[in-house]
Amino acid sequence: MSAHVEDLEQAGDLLRSAAASLADHGRALVVASIDPQLHLTAVLSPVTFARAEAALAAAAFAPGGLFALAARAELLGEGVRAVAESYRLADAAAAGTLRAVGTLTGRALGRTLGALAPGLLVGAATVATVVVLADGADGGGGPGEHAPAGRARLPEPLRRTGELALRLLTSQGEETEAAISVLPGVIGGFVSTLPGGSLIAARVFGHPTGPRTVAEVATGLATIGQLVGVAGTQTWFQDSGKAQVRAVSVPWHRPPSGAADLLRRIPETSAERPRIHVERIDGVHGRRWVVSIPGTANWSPVAGRSPFDLTGNVRLMAAQRCAAMTGVVAAMRELGVQKGEPVLLAGYSQGGIVAAAVAADPSVRREFTVSHVLTSAAPVASVPIPADIQVLSLEHSDDLVPRLDGSPNRDRPNWTTVTAPASTADLPPTERNEPFAAHRAEAYHGTADRVDESTHPSIALWRSSIAPFASGSGVGWDVEVSRAGTP
Repeated sequence: MSAHVEDLEQAGDLLRSAAASLADHGRALVVASIDPQLHLTAVLSPVTFARAEAALAAAAFAPGGLFALAARAELLGEGVRAVAESYRLADAAAAGTLRAVGTLTGRALGRTLGALAPGLLVGAATVATVVVLADGADGGGGPGEHAPAGRARLPEPLRRTGELALRLLTSQGEETEAAISVLPGVIGGFVSTLPGGSLIAARVFGHPTGPRTVAEVATGLATIGQLVGVAGTQTWFQDSGKAQVRAVSVPWHRPPSGAADLLRRIPETSAERPRIHVERIDGVHGRRWVVSIPGTANWSPVAGRSPFDLTGNVRLMAAQRCAAMTGVVAAMRELGVQKGEPVLLAGYSQGGIVAAAVAADPSVRREFTVSHVLTSAAPVASVPIPADIQVLSLEHSDDLVPRLDGSPNRDRPNWTTVTAPASTADLPPTERNEPFAAHRAEAYHGTADRVDESTHPSIALWRSSIAPFASGSGVGWDVEVSRAGTP
């Protein structure tokens, strides 16, 4: 059995509203029955008066009368609301049970791995190979961006091993997502086998039993970054959360016509020139803004000038504020975005997480009016985006990156997720078979083209909601965003 809980809740509200209306009409009949003018007619026609009084009383108080109907509608409405709530509680209980089972399974696996330390070292080496390969495939600009010329490559055996591992992970997307969801338990179980494991877990993850969520795993990485240095001089994943912005006016041609147009406005990832793109649109519907945010530009664990880097990714996955978020907000202030002027945030990969995190930040919502979020290739399921913001997320079923948070996006009336296999026809032939081909921005552009042509009701509703952004005159800026305190 399946049910749309929001539909049940709306039906319950409609029934209760109908009950209130029926009761109002019943009270109106009572008022009419005691109207002195009606009672004066009893002198002229007592029989007709008696019939009128009986009809009014029956309409109001009979078993099929207005008050009885109002009571039944109210009872039915409350019942439907109760059923909806029971579904929510059952879903929450089921989800909690699954999380508990996943945690217990993960801890058992982690303890087993702790007893098999040599095998674990081999696995760690493989993971390291995959990460380094991702850096190479990413070109220092996030998975899906082109590698710079002259970049050193891994030894061929390691590169092939990493490619094989990546292909396995991306081809088994749902299984990979499930594995990521039990990762906190695995880590907790493994740490428990170490001498002083509970103390280590408390210091690194904040809990003596280890991390409980993927976000706490990321928090642990940030903590480890404080303890482990690069050559003993630099720390990893450290971000002050401060940013500097410099806006430059650029030619503006036309407003965005749909999801594909919005994605193609996102700047290319660049470690040398980290920037976002901002547009102001003045139309008959008033002033609106579009902020376009790129993906990862640098995969070094040491924070650099670009806030779109591995440090930003770790902090975002840990649900912590980062310099990229600060830079987006600072750019909005710099360009004069006012409260009440709708803002659409569009982001690719890390930029999508930044867009979602900015939209969910209560302090940002007090200052600005974020109305829409568009994400592509971004793991945003754990971001608590409010229900009054319309969200469209594009995810490729063969793209590993959107699954890195270990859970699917929320199924809510304001949040539509389009999941489809990537079409790599728009990529150069030499890049179509790369492990991260499905993550490339160009592949998502093609998916967005198909989304714009879709007649699915949810997509059509989102497309209708952004119509005010698609007309009017405008101005555009490229805004350089750099992490404060870095060269």
